[in-house]
Amino acid sequence: MRGRRSLGGQGREDHRSCPPSGAAESPGVASSCTGFRGLRGRPHYPGAMRQGAAAAAGEWRDWRVGDRVLGVYEVTGALGQGGMGVVHRVRHLGWGTDLAVKSPRPELFGDKADKERFVREAETWVGLELHPHLCGCHYVRTIDGVPRVFAEYVNGGSLRESIDEGRLYRGAREEVVGRILDIAIQMARGLAHAHLSGVVHQDVKPGNVLLDRQGTAKITDFGLARARHFGTRLPSSGRVAGEATLLVTHGGLTPAYASPEQVRGAPLSRRTDVWSFAVSVLEMFTGAVTWGVGSAAGAALAAYRLSPPLDAPVASMPPALAELLERCLRERVEERPDDLAAVAGELSEVYAREVARPYPRRAENAAEHRADGLNNRAMSLLDLGRTREAEAALAEAHAADPQHPQATYNLGLLRWRSGTLADDALVDRLESARASAGGPSPADHLLAHVHLERGDHEAALPLLRAAAATADADAGTALRDALAHAEREHAAGGRLLATFTGHRAFVHAVSLSADGSRALSGDDAGDVRLWDTATGRPRALEGHRAAVHAVCLSPDGRLALTGGHDGDVRLWDTATGRCLRRLSGHTGSVRAVCLTPDGSTALTGGWDGTLRWWDVATGRCLRVVDSPEGPGGTGREVNAACLSADGRLALFVGGQTVLWDLADDRRVRTLDRGTIWPAVLSHDRRHALTGGDDRALVWWDLATGRSLRTLRADARPPWTAELSADGRFAVSGAIGGTLRWWEPATGRCLRTYDAHFAQVTSVSLSADGRRVLTGGDHRVRLWQLPAPDAYTAPFQICRPRSHTELTRHDDRVAALLDDAESAAGRQRYADALALVAEARALPGHERDTRALAAWHRLSLVTVRTGVRGAWPAGTVELPTSGTQAHATADGRRALCADLDTLRLWDFEDGGRCVRTFDGHDGAVEAVSLSADERFALSGGEDGTVRLWDVRTGRCLSVLEGHGAKVRSVSFSGDGRFAFSGGEDGSVRWWEPATGRMLRAYEYGGQGVYSVCPSADGRFVLSSGQGSRARLWELDSGRRARTFEDLSRDARTESPLLGALHSARLTA
Repeated sequence: MRGRRSLGGQGREDHRSCPPSGAAESPGVASSCTGFRGLRGRPHYPGAMRQGAAAAAGEWRDWRVGDRVLGVYEVTGALGQGGMGVVHRVRHLGWGTDLAVKSPRPELFGDKADKERFVREAETWVGLELHPHLCGCHYVRTIDGVPRVFAEYVNGGSLRESIDEGRLYRGAREEVVGRILDIAIQMARGLAHAHLSGVVHQDVKPGNVLLDRQGTAKITDFGLARARHFGTRLPSSGRVAGEATLLVTHGGLTPAYASPEQVRGAPLSRRTDVWSFAVSVLEMFTGAVTWGVGSAAGAALAAYRLSPPLDAPVASMPPALAELLERCLRERVEERPDDLAAVAGELSEVYAREVARPYPRRAENAAEHRADGLNNRAMSLLDLGRTREAEAALAEAHAADPQHPQATYNLGLLRWRSGTLADDALVDRLESARASAGGPSPADHLLAHVHLERGDHEAALPLLRAAAATADADAGTALRDALAHAEREHAAGGRLLATFTGHRAFVHAVSLSADGSRALSGDDAGDVRLWDTATGRPRALEGHRAAVHAVCLSPDGRLALTGGHDGDVRLWDTATGRCLRRLSGHTGSVRAVCLTPDGSTALTGGWDGTLRWWDVATGRCLRVVDSPEGPGGTGREVNAACLSADGRLALFVGGQTVLWDLADDRRVRTLDRGTIWPAVLSHDRRHALTGGDDRALVWWDLATGRSLRTLRADARPPWTAELSADGRFAVSGAIGGTLRWWEPATGRCLRTYDAHFAQVTSVSLSADGRRVLTGGDHRVRLWQLPAPDAYTAPFQICRPRSHTELTRHDDRVAALLDDAESAAGRQRYADALALVAEARALPGHERDTRALAAWHRLSLVTVRTGVRGAWPAGTVELPTSGTQAHATADGRRALCADLDTLRLWDFEDGGRCVRTFDGHDGAVEAVSLSADERFALSGGEDGTVRLWDVRTGRCLSVLEGHGAKVRSVSFSGDGRFAFSGGEDGSVRWWEPATGRMLRAYEYGGQGVYSVCPSADGRFVLSSGQGSRARLWELDSGRRARTFEDLSRDARTESPLLGALHSARLTA
């Protein structure tokens, strides 16, 4: 007998693969989400995932071969088990990939803190860069209440098994010694990389070294050595109590391999791993642990060198190796080697002498975590409740590859649910990722999940059907569940229910009855229409002689209140269409009208600076409240007002936003913000929603006057808003035509609709909060909002990539870029461009530094045909309220309009204003910088075009001729000429140096919103009202071509309704 100790029972640790705990999603099929939690605090388990219920309940259940876990994994084998837990081999059904899952036993954790420490230690492993001699740890996931470590599966078993089963010793002595040295060199390289990353393993031993079938060695279980002491403590003697053998990890170490300082409980360093490494190499020669504790290994080495045991599998050790191990096993820590990379170098020399040939394996660098790995690490962090760290990892993944489908999706979900990203922005980002793929992509079904959570089943269904048709029969379970949900809940999704046409002028105001059966609208021509929403039939309420800017229906739909631009306020009987009463008193345009639910009192506000409270039955004015700015104050106009459900409180905007007690005639609170409109009270009077010219809505606590949340999504200011009866949801309309559905308490924009072309002027909700009426352009529209919380999109993991795969991609990219450089040198630019594009298309290399540099160089000698991709270079918050800007070509500076002023901002200096340009009499509507950045153009509400010296900020000339707002300005490429377009319907060609107008081109009486000259100076393109763009020949003034907007439905829409706001000419 060779004295080999038995490794059976709990002493045996069979680690066939290094495992972190978690679950994984397929990049090609919709994954089950495997219980990843969103910010709403509940896991998402599709119906087919029966074990998810156990996970949610926190019940421990051991896995058996053949089990399906969460509908994603199939358990294909048990790789080993011991007192600490069990290791399973699982097959990811979507990826067709084997993984190893290490599951600690629940009794290992004495309390929640123990579990959290275990997870933190496992995360150390997840964070290590991929290295050929480290077992990759993919993620940690909590399943059945237990944190499980999911790792790379290594198919050759452990070094422990190779020693015990004799596989290590097959062949002649030279072959065996070469094999042992090969494993030792790989172990040293792997540990050296971990040390460079600041990680000390603390439990190096043969059981924590995995071997694949090609002989590659990988160190496993980083971090878990320290995690194992939870719930147990090492006896003061340093020996393990009870029946445990010397090879059982205890207290974060395995005594037979532990360094003297570990046993003493002294501080540890990388030299601790050097000791345990040397003990493991010694055991490969002795074939067994022949020493009592690790601190005796030095004496065992000396005895082996003097007289190897007769049953030792290797009869002798190369002297140079023995001397190296002796240095590694010195009692004094500082006398041991400090660098295992240097140790690996010495071992390579020993190998060359013993085997008579150079060591064949090259020293490979670690592969950086690219977008896939960073995404998976983020998913582990998210599952563990570390949201900020997860977002940072996802942001890093997205920065590495801006079109990475899973990183884009997961980061977008996280930010959408936290209220920092709107739903339409997330959709745009995923659409960009789909477009960059150029074919079927994971972004297809990821976008479908987002659409389902938005309640847009019509958009989700075709994506899900296409993905489900190609999905694997097993892995497609989650996709089919999502598809079934979309088909089942299709009728409950958000969609347009009806469009009411018939208004001849711009619709300013709408109101919906409580049950949604009636709708009221008023327009710029003074027409008021009452609609039956089921049939779409209108009834005209005739009497107003000026524009109607405010309307209100009583909840039962029996009374209507309307206010006109001439101060006329009318109360109507909707059953007969008869005007019951006129409420006289306002001397300016009435901008707000409200009725209490019982119809007993009404509230009106107008540009005369007054708020008026009325008794509806008698028409008597009960109270007049002056604007906070006073009768002659600046901004005194009351633009918005609302009435509390009991009719006692009024919230209104008149320079300031004020909450007023009508009964006691006193100010209750002033909200500290420059609100223009809207202003809405919750039914319980606890909260308010207001909006202003900073493009945001603010959610207020009325008891304290404190701002609770800012709701920001649109590039232009919100114009109108309304709250649901329970105060949980809000809808808003903005300049630009968007309708948004919000959750004010979280700041989250749940759904965005492109509701109207130019502006949503008014919104109104039904009592159940499921229907919303909108007004804008010449139409009134009725929408159904989605059922809230009907679907939660699952977060997604990527298929893990091995070090071999990543380095293969790196090598391929390097070769492609070398070939591209060679092709460019021979002026074969098209070939070079194709090679660089191929390099950037490889996973994780979209923003490779060398590839981007090559792409930029080629852009100087090729023609740009489109945008390959875009990503934010940074965000700078500017204290400006303007919506017009022009950035320099290098993105360092931008000229922005700020009301009647222009400001030049320097982004490299953190967004510092370096120049101010003053002179316009009214708002600046358009800006442009010359190509050389020496001059600036601006167009204003005052109808002038101004030329500026950028260096000094001085106005060089004022170009006059437009009879209305100037909406667009542009320089010619050489800066000699300027072009402008305005609401007077003209395009003008200028010579700025002289101030002379060279020619005017008439647009047919319709406003011009954009002008763009061609690069060769022969043409100018203009666009504007009428949904047309026109190409003009500069010298002759001839209209060369007209482009119609073919997306407009000519059968139902007036040709005057649409407008094209942008015009660009390509080379």
